[in-house]
Amino acid sequence: MNERAIVRRPSIVMDVQDLVVSAAFWGRLLGVEPGQPRSNGDYLTVGPVAPGVALVLQRVDEPRRVKNRVHLDFTVDDVDEAVELILELGGRRLERQFTGSGETMADPDGNEFCIADYVRDTKGERVQSTA
Repeated sequence: MNERAIVRRPSIVMDVQDLVVSAAFWGRLLGVEPGQPRSNGDYLTVGPVAPGVALVLQRVDEPRRVKNRVHLDFTVDDVDEAVELILELGGRRLERQFTGSGETMADPDGNEFCIADYVRDTKGERVQSTA
C-alpha cells in the first residue's frame, strides 16, 4: 500500500496541571529549552521528541486519575542514570510494568512513560541503541 498520508506533522499533547514544573521536567529530559506559555497560559511547546514531532503541554485543572491509554517510550544510553535524573527532577518509578531491561516511570503529573536501552524494529526484534 503506497497511499499518500492524510495526516502529517504530529504533536504529542500531554495534559498537566503545572506548565512550569512540567516544562522544566520534560525540557531537561529532552535536552531542549521549552517555549513560553501561550493561549491564555493553557499551552506550552516543550520541543521535539523526534524529528518533526513536538511535545506540547496542555494545562488542565483536574489531576490524572487513571492509567494512561497512550504513553511515550524513550531509548536511553544508561537506564540507571536516566532513572536517577528522572527521580531528581520530580518524576517517580512506577510499579514494574516493563518487560525486559527498562523501567516504567511517571512525570510530576503522573503521566507514564518507559525508558530502555534498546529499540524494537517493525518485527518486534530488539535493536541496540546507537547514540
